[in-house]
Amino acid sequence: MVNNPLGSWNAFMSTNNGIDYDPDLVSGSGIGRPSGALRGYTFKHQDLINSIISMISLDVAMVDFKHLKINEEDGNQTSVDSGLINCLTTSANIDQTGRAFIYDVAWSLLEEGVVAIVPVDTTSKPNDDGSYDILSMRVGKITQWYPRAVRVKVYNDQNGLEQDLTLSKQSIVILESPLIGLLKDRNSTLKLLEQKMDLMYSQDKAVAAGKLNGFIQIPYATKSSLRQEQAKSRKTQLEKELADSQFGIATLDANEKFIHTGGNINNNLVDDIRKLQQDYYNQVGISSKVLDGTASQAELNLYYHRAVDPVLQTIVDGINRIFLTKTARTQGQVIQYYRDPFRMLPVEQLGTAADLFARNAIFTSNEIRAMLGRAPHPSRIGDMLFNKNISTGTDLMGLGGYDGTTQEGYPEIYDDGQGGYVDADGNPVDEYGNPLDV
Repeated sequence: MVNNPLGSWNAFMSTNNGIDYDPDLVSGSGIGRPSGALRGYTFKHQDLINSIISMISLDVAMVDFKHLKINEEDGNQTSVDSGLINCLTTSANIDQTGRAFIYDVAWSLLEEGVVAIVPVDTTSKPNDDGSYDILSMRVGKITQWYPRAVRVKVYNDQNGLEQDLTLSKQSIVILESPLIGLLKDRNSTLKLLEQKMDLMYSQDKAVAAGKLNGFIQIPYATKSSLRQEQAKSRKTQLEKELADSQFGIATLDANEKFIHTGGNINNNLVDDIRKLQQDYYNQVGISSKVLDGTASQAELNLYYHRAVDPVLQTIVDGINRIFLTKTARTQGQVIQYYRDPFRMLPVEQLGTAADLFARNAIFTSNEIRAMLGRAPHPSRIGDMLFNKNISTGTDLMGLGGYDGTTQEGYPEIYDDGQGGYVDADGNPVDEYGNPLDV
C-alpha cells in the first residue's frame, strides 16, 4: 500500500495495477493502437527531428493555462481555483513544475506519437464521469492497448521506479500527435532527406579516413596471377601511404593514373540536402529564420499556427474531455491556453503593438504594463477599457471612468484628433494627463 500525502487516492496504492480489477476492461488480447495512422511505425531520433521537437515543446511550455468559467449570456469570465489548474501552472508533481510537465507532455507526444496524462494523486478514486479533482499527474508511456483500457508505464515517486498500470481510457487523457505525419518515417520528404544525409555522412567519413574512393590504373594487364599480386601489392602500398599521411596524400608512378569517383562530398548532394531540409521545415511551418531567431512576425505567426497551436489545442481538448465533468462543461468551465502577444515581438515593435491593443480597447494600459513586467500606473485610467480612437476625457464619464474634472485630482485631457491627448490649454499630454516634451 502506498502512502498518499496529497489526496485520498493514489494510482499506485492498489495491488491490482492501479484500479479495482475489472475483467471487462482488459478482456481479450491487446489490439495494438486503435489508430491505423499510428500502427507499426517507428520514430527517428536524428538531430534534425530532435531539434524541431525541442523547439516546439519549449514554445508549447511557455504559454499560460487558465481554468475558467465562462458565462454563456454575457461572456464574462471568472477564474476557477482547482487542483487541475495548479498542476498545469504551478506543480504537476513533486518533481515537475507546471511548465516542466507541459514540456514533458509535448516532447513525449511529438517523439512517440501517442502519450497519456495520468492522474496520480486525486481527491477520490478516478471514475468515468470525472467527478474528482487532480492533485498530481504524470506523463505515461502507453505500452499495451485494450478495448476499454490501456497499459501505461508511469514513474512512481514513492519508490523511484517506473511501474506498469492498467487504467480505464475514461480516467486518463490519451493524446495523439497532430504532427505525426511530419515526424515519422512515412513522411516522404523526411525519408529522402535522411537517405541523402546518410550518404553525405558516409562520404564524409570516407574522406576523414583518408580514402580517395577511386581506381588506380596501372600500366599493365592483370589477367595473370602474378600481375594480380603485383597490383594488389601496389594497392596496399598506396593505402599505407594514405594512412601515414597527415593530409591524405599519396604518390603515383609516371605511368599510373588515378580515376576519381567522388571521394569528397558532392556539391550537388549538399545542395539537395539543403533544399530537402527547407522543404521539410516548410511542411512543419518552421523557416530557417525561425530557427536562428530572425523571423518576421508573419513567419512567427505561421510557425505558431502550423506547429505550436495544434499541439496546444490537442492537449487542452484532451484535458477538457476527460478531466472536466459533463456538468462542469455545461456550466461553462474550460481549460484554455493563452500566449503572451508581446513575447515574440522585437523591442522596437512593442510600443506600436501596445498602443494598438490599448487604443482598440483590447487591453487596459495596466494589463499591458503587467505583460511587460511593469508595475501598474496609480491612475485609475490605467484600469479602464475604452476605445481611444473615439473617446475623449469627457466620454470616459459614460463608461464609469474619468469624469473630465479635477475635483479628485485628475487633470482634464482631450483627444487632439491625431491619436494623442492635450490638456485644457491645448498642451500635449499622455493618457494620464502628464505633460509631454515637444
